[in-house]
Amino acid sequence: MPQPTTLKGKYSAAGEGNIYARANVATCKITAADTDGTFEIFDEQCKPGFKSRLHMHTK
Repeated sequence: MPQPTTLKGKYSAAGEGNIYARANVATCKITAADTDGTFEIFDEQCKPGFKSRLHMHTK
């Protein structure tokens, strides 16, 4: 089994990251570029009465 190439960690402190503000504020803490396109991690803050909408990315 091949060994993974060099792995690196990433830490995004509170208030750091790429911010996308619409009805909710979504902050991308770990980007696809950080994971070779495998996944992203978002922190989403919803205003009262709002919720994260169900959605899917196919690419």
